[in-house]
Amino acid sequence: MDGVCQRLSVVKYEQIFLLLKTQIQRKTAQIKESVLQWLEQGMILHDDEHNKCKFCGQVISKELWEKRTETIKNLIKKDDVFEKQDEQLKSYFNEIKESIEFIKSLSAKLPEVSFFTHDTYKKYDQERQNFDDLIKEFVRLLQELLIKISEKIVNKDAIQIFDKEAELVAAIIPLKNASVNVKKAIEANNTLIKQAESIKQQNKNTVVRFYIQENKKEIDEA
Repeated sequence: MDGVCQRLSVVKYEQIFLLLKTQIQRKTAQIKESVLQWLEQGMILHDDEHNKCKFCGQVISKELWEKRTETIKNLIKKDDVFEKQDEQLKSYFNEIKESIEFIKSLSAKLPEVSFFTHDTYKKYDQERQNFDDLIKEFVRLLQELLIKISEKIVNKDAIQIFDKEAELVAAIIPLKNASVNVKKAIEANNTLIKQAESIKQQNKNTVVRFYIQENKKEIDEA
């Protein structure tokens, strides 16, 4: 149950929705060829002279070289953003896939013989059924979200809208509560069992003391 709650972060899902809507592009792609040509031609033309531009005749100052260098650095930084968003997208895909597999493998069903009374089992069974219904619907939403993320991975520059955003977010709190309620029902049963075992031990001790008192003379003589 604790593992389920750890996978129910509203903030994380809102971040996923935002990334789906973000156009993930290499900013250098549009000007990549022109920049490369500028660099190649510049290197050839200025192989033996670095103080004067052979394109326009301007004096190439230190400031100009630094400006061009800064431009290239900024282009690289923009591509770093692309890489970061791309990695985050794939990470979200793996997280959602793992969550689906984990939740589907989860079993909260316990037999009635594990419970102290029929009433404690009935309470647990009601909470578990509610949890199972909610988790089934949540898995369905996650599977739809996973499809959207996979489409985004293929077409990163396309804006993807997950039309079940509100539905998924609204399902989180009830699911958390249902998970907690199942856990409480199990803990309440375990408490009753411990109390019964404690009473049983107390009764056993009382019987032993009574026996000793009733048979003190025989015990001492022995």
